[in-house]
Amino acid sequence: AMIAAMKQSIKQHAIGALTCQQRDLFKNPFLAHELKAYDAAIINPPRLGAKAQTEELGKSDISQIAMISCNPATFSRDAKILKNYG
Repeated sequence: AMIAAMKQSIKQHAIGALTCQQRDLFKNPFLAHELKAYDAAIINPPRLGAKAQTEELGKSDISQIAMISCNPATFSRDAKILKNYG
């Protein structure tokens, strides 16, 4: 539902440079080299967090990251990973 809402918003507001997709962050995180095409990332990880994805984001050149989280413990862990990468 979140992806559908995001795609609708992109279309409604004619935001051509924004893309979205659903991806299993445990099995198939975006790798740092795949992120070269992006200036920013918005992630909404599952309750278990996005450890592998935040490590790849940390290795990438992306400087703007928004993360939506429903679990303070995994958010804290993942935010710390990003902070440690600078």
